[in-house]
Amino acid sequence: MSNTIKVGDRVRFLDATGGGEVTRVSREGVIYVRDESGFELPTRAADVVPVTEGSTIAPKPVVPKPVREPEVASQPPVEPTRPIEEHRKRPVDSDHDRINAYLCYLPEDPEQLGTSPFETYLVNDSNFDLLVLYTSGRGALQEVRYEGVVPFDSSEFLESFLPSEVSDRAHVQLTVVPMKRGTLYAPREPMVAELKVDGTKFFREGAFVPNDFFDDGAIVYHAVKDDQPYRRNKVDGEKLAEAMIAKKKRTDAPHPRPQEERPISKEEPVVVDLHIDSIIETTAGMSPKDILDYQLDYVRQVMEKYRQPKLKGTTVILIHGKGEGVLRKAVLDLISREYPRSSTQDASFAEYGFGATQVKVR
Repeated sequence: MSNTIKVGDRVRFLDATGGGEVTRVSREGVIYVRDESGFELPTRAADVVPVTEGSTIAPKPVVPKPVREPEVASQPPVEPTRPIEEHRKRPVDSDHDRINAYLCYLPEDPEQLGTSPFETYLVNDSNFDLLVLYTSGRGALQEVRYEGVVPFDSSEFLESFLPSEVSDRAHVQLTVVPMKRGTLYAPREPMVAELKVDGTKFFREGAFVPNDFFDDGAIVYHAVKDDQPYRRNKVDGEKLAEAMIAKKKRTDAPHPRPQEERPISKEEPVVVDLHIDSIIETTAGMSPKDILDYQLDYVRQVMEKYRQPKLKGTTVILIHGKGEGVLRKAVLDLISREYPRSSTQDASFAEYGFGATQVKVR
């Protein structure tokens, strides 16, 4: 069916009333139908039929005429036949029992980077089927993007999203429960991976790199590596103990003056993420005003750092997000009031997406 349906076709739904015009067809066979209300609805190609010329989106109801059926001897009910499912042979090598899962992001149209939607896939490189819950958001609050089962040694389409929605995927949580359907297996503990997704990469062509899973370039995150889920800000106990011992040994040693961090050149912008969870460990006990004040103090620190004589002229990109514009307005007011010689403008959408301001520090 997916081979016969193309953009511009009129279709109607098989399992629901209505239909509309096909606006997009993805590589995975998912089509997007714009209904009469203007909403774009994703559906499988197998769940729609083309509307031929002269027919309507909603089929006219047919009133059946009464038909006298001949009397026949009662027959035992016939068991419905179940569709034959295709079974793949599950590998038996023990090395492949370690869970490896990859989150992959691809543009639907690489030639239209910045305007074309993005697609999200999960690659399950293991002998286990994975019961998956994929959520994401800007911070502590998350939204469910996908829930389902990803079979062993396969990739699964999770969702697609617009360039303007990239910032809503800044923080990702992937929960997987390994299992083996149709056979006995030793149960595993659920695994929870937490990733911080760099939204600026989605607007840089070089960020979509060749990989082992897709013909096209992709942004790939190794969410679970050899049974170990990735956890940002995870504390390694052994390394922490070693660092504390080393610090104690250096107590009496002279402290070297820290080297000033600066860009490679003034032409290379410095990117600063102002999202609160990027600049502070926890916001427990802080009111919205406390959080905003903390973010503005952070902006002051950045501005003071690059106002030094040898760093003046540096371009700073402040990532504040789209949101309701409260932080953006507060940042612009602060710079205009306290650093009037510095200039501001919207940062390049192609490089940083929505919600970024470019500052030339003077």
